[in-house]
Amino acid sequence: ILSEFLEYNNIKLNQKSREKDIPNFIMSADNRIVSKFLKTFFNCESYAKESEIELSSASKKIIDKIAYLLLRFGIISAVKKKIKYASNTKNKTKRNYYFIYIYGENLKNFLNFVDLEPKKKKKIKLKKNNPNLDVIPKIGKLLRNAREKSGLPRRKLDKFKQTVESYEDEKYFPSRKKLKNLIENIDKESPELTILKKLTNSDIFWDKIEKIEELNYTGYVYDLTVPNTHNFVAGSNGGIFCHNSYTSQIFAEEISKLPEEIKRNLCVISIDTQGIFWSMKYPNNKQRDLLYQWGLKPEKFKVFEYVPFGQKDKFDKMGVLYDKTFSFKPNELTPADWCYSLGFDENDLEGILLSKVLNKMKGNYSIDDIASKLREEDFDEKIKLKVENMLLNAKNWGIFSSEGTDIYEFLQPGKIVIFDVSLFGGGIGWNVKSLIVGLLMKKIYEARVMARRKEELSTIEEEKKEREVPLCWIITDEAHNFIPSTGTTAASDIILTVIRQGRQPGISQIFITQMPDKLHSDVLSQADLVIAHRLTSQRDINALKAIMQTYMLYSIEKYLDELPKLKGVALILDDNSERIYKIRVRPRQSWHGGESPVAL
Repeated sequence: ILSEFLEYNNIKLNQKSREKDIPNFIMSADNRIVSKFLKTFFNCESYAKESEIELSSASKKIIDKIAYLLLRFGIISAVKKKIKYASNTKNKTKRNYYFIYIYGENLKNFLNFVDLEPKKKKKIKLKKNNPNLDVIPKIGKLLRNAREKSGLPRRKLDKFKQTVESYEDEKYFPSRKKLKNLIENIDKESPELTILKKLTNSDIFWDKIEKIEELNYTGYVYDLTVPNTHNFVAGSNGGIFCHNSYTSQIFAEEISKLPEEIKRNLCVISIDTQGIFWSMKYPNNKQRDLLYQWGLKPEKFKVFEYVPFGQKDKFDKMGVLYDKTFSFKPNELTPADWCYSLGFDENDLEGILLSKVLNKMKGNYSIDDIASKLREEDFDEKIKLKVENMLLNAKNWGIFSSEGTDIYEFLQPGKIVIFDVSLFGGGIGWNVKSLIVGLLMKKIYEARVMARRKEELSTIEEEKKEREVPLCWIITDEAHNFIPSTGTTAASDIILTVIRQGRQPGISQIFITQMPDKLHSDVLSQADLVIAHRLTSQRDINALKAIMQTYMLYSIEKYLDELPKLKGVALILDDNSERIYKIRVRPRQSWHGGESPVAL
């Protein structure tokens, strides 16, 4: 039986050690099985030293794949090659051997995860982390600007001001832990501080590229290209590419396919942060055969793509098709909106000056009008100049005009509207995106509150009238950036208001995130429905654990591990029926513009 099992899984007997490999059924197994495999492998094959665990093999494939499997559990190892004499032969021949080393914080995590045999465990004495590992590069300018905006001298960040100076001048780079300690002393919010916080809390491991080798290769070469900035999580067995936006657009497709008598009571507002939702206008002919298996066919959908008024030329130059532009009037922003977006604190001098000026403005006015009024104020000239400069920079965002776009243009029966905000990059980019989302949500909320009163009155008076403003579904991609677990944005308050009160006026929200642990706790706790695709990060799993309901018989890990290794599988946590469902999301009928690149 064992022989048949090995043969079935393409495991050859009597292989040379350097030809051995880890079979695919282990690489694709769930975490429970992989965990047992790694524990057994390390107990049998590893060597414990005082401050590290070492694993060696003549097979590069085995070492690469072990390192890859360890990443599933957040354990980062170092892989090295050494040339040495073979120990299993009398011939004194030097050969390549490959080694895995686990030390520092990763060794600590490893020992919590692997139950090493007592003899090996006894040899290990955990030491302080190596500060040269996981250092975050090129943050000198961000750190200096964040510090200077808070008006802090270097010694306020660290007792050795030379240390801070060396980081700001980029002579040295701080470790993640060191940077976190430094920025904890900066109490004034700024775009630079926001970026630094994201860097210290990210799941990215920073490592130096040691060398780039040229290969003598004559076959096909595949170029993996994704617009804008993405993180690729790659390993020896290929890559993992996760775009949960796929599922969100299936919601939009299904709403579009509803019977007319239902669809006319609904509309969809979709916030596109990556510039990929426009593809709903085109049928998914590439997956025609797969769709037929589901009893479906490729289909295009009528969606309306809106881009910022001032970015029209950029989209035209790129040849990107869109339907219309959108803009806001400057007088639609509160002083708090302006302060959030420009990176000012309302209680600092810049915020006080700006709020003072805005409270004096009347009627419809432009950014130039605000700047002109600001110059008249009896205030510190440097502060005035700084605020004026930031205001004039805001003109370049391309979202302001004297007329603005009427919200009722978007809130039309059966209409699916996409707001493409993908071209806002850099440190201030997410501030602008948050401002757009915040303003849209406020307008939608106000429109639906007014409409709901009329609908209720119509019901009381037993008059059957068509809805003036349809019920609204809002789909927000990269939601953790708009309503984060820590800190606030220009969209935070109104999103929380809609989460808590939106059901009554008729607003439903779909939040898309690949980092649920970075999302405000109220989003998950208030959700009627949670759709969780396969998760690997322990922090993300913990975020789901935090909302585990009494109807869940087992831990969330058990449910996730039981999901089959198929594309599109997910768990649904349904608060209304108090049940958990295992599902597989159907393929898109429209073209998926955010498809992950593949090598074949």
